[in-house]
Amino acid sequence: MDASGPVFIKLGQWLSSRRDLLSAELCDAMGVLHEHVSAQPSEQDAAIVEATMPGILGAGCIARVYEGTLHGHPVAIKIRRDNVEEFLQLDFQFLRCAACVAETLWPSLQWLMLQSALKDFKHYMLSQVDLQHEASNLRRFAENLQNSVAQVPKVFAASEKILIMELVEGQSLSLFLQHERDPVLRHKVWSILSDQAAKMVLADNFLHADLHPGNILVTMKHGKEPKLTFIDAGMALELPQLLVDQLRLAMRGALNHDADALGQALVDLHRAEGLCADTSPSLPHRLGVLGLCCVFTCDEALWSQLFKSRADYFSARTPEYFHRMAAIMTDHEVRVSPVLWSLLTSFALVEGSLHELGFKTNVMRACLPYLMSKPMDIVQRIWGRVQCSFSELLNAS
Repeated sequence: MDASGPVFIKLGQWLSSRRDLLSAELCDAMGVLHEHVSAQPSEQDAAIVEATMPGILGAGCIARVYEGTLHGHPVAIKIRRDNVEEFLQLDFQFLRCAACVAETLWPSLQWLMLQSALKDFKHYMLSQVDLQHEASNLRRFAENLQNSVAQVPKVFAASEKILIMELVEGQSLSLFLQHERDPVLRHKVWSILSDQAAKMVLADNFLHADLHPGNILVTMKHGKEPKLTFIDAGMALELPQLLVDQLRLAMRGALNHDADALGQALVDLHRAEGLCADTSPSLPHRLGVLGLCCVFTCDEALWSQLFKSRADYFSARTPEYFHRMAAIMTDHEVRVSPVLWSLLTSFALVEGSLHELGFKTNVMRACLPYLMSKPMDIVQRIWGRVQCSFSELLNAS
């Protein structure tokens, strides 16, 4: 896969953290792409490196990163690969053809709007080609992450092909996972990452869309206190306020164990975008039950609507819920919102990184401070924490 185009390298980086989707051996093999994408520089890069830079720090599917100096201080210098846009266009031509063939062979896939999802994915991948775009994203993330235990590298200068930024010390989450066995420290990293992901979605409306383990650096401060640095911010997702508002309603419905309210928020989102004409009350109910079973450990009255046995329910993982959601959308002829697809894909990356840390912890816990920030919400926040703890206890048993 290292020798394939940039799109397929990116897909390999993403899939490598999904051990609930693929075998451990395959995930380990693709995990190499977090650290060791082919780094052979072009002749122009080689001349620059030989003249001014001591060595290469890493390589991705879009650019290579070298260590250099600016006014006597070490910096990271990112240089775009040659002809990367042409390779991206070629990869997406292949994927479009594959999507057309799939929709022809399986017509029900049209409701997943694969072509629209690919169009959005192409937009985000191509946005990385201009490194000034990444510089702009980094500056915005820096503002959003002020006074937190997470950060992004400081930008010093940027052009279309070169980005000069702060050189941050630390090891990638990939290496941290390999070498760190302390459960307390791993849980601290889990807490920071889950909290920052929830904040990006529910408070900032601006999500880093490429948070695989290779793009998260772990730095230890004061001995055992971790700090995270998010790098490679070329792909970022601007979330429409409508989507965030409906997500808030859906999550509040989940905390109230109100399946219909949860499902109705998702249906309203698709109706507002003209993607759903179905008025059947069974649609929000089915989506709501699915969402509750995914987020919490529910009682038999709910899980029995989806699963044949308690064992089937407790063994279900994220891919199973994605498959069931797609089936519901197909049954009711609802086309999946492209922006929701983008959010689910981006958050699946974060979930993969959280899953790698080894905790069966409810992500809803991290969302509570951003869902219920008013003083009058304190009782519901406490109740939400109790529900999360109870769900985690049952899931661990």
